[in-house]
Amino acid sequence: MHIGGLRTALYNYLYAKQNGGDFLLRIEDTDKNREVEGSIDNIVKSMDWVGLEWAEGPGSLSEKQTGSHGRRGPYLQSERLDIYQQFVRVLLENGDAYPCFCTTERLQAMRIEKGG
Repeated sequence: MHIGGLRTALYNYLYAKQNGGDFLLRIEDTDKNREVEGSIDNIVKSMDWVGLEWAEGPGSLSEKQTGSHGRRGPYLQSERLDIYQQFVRVLLENGDAYPCFCTTERLQAMRIEKGG
């Protein structure tokens, strides 16, 4: 976990506590090309080290507890894709969104053009 991620977690933790809410930990793991083995365990340990406790979220992957800590899971973004697809369908059906027909090459060219 890098300092920016920890800072964001702290801000969200404080916001939730100040407003009477729960702090949930959800892990962004959808970029499988950049995934590093043990990174989720590292995040969990880092959060514990600084004393940030979440009301719901993953346990340690090595302990096979992912998704078992709460009722609003799953807590890995990659396990929530079905949920997101339901909302995408509703947005498309209501005309509130439209599909992108760009080719992979076009999207890559736009990323390069914007410096990303």
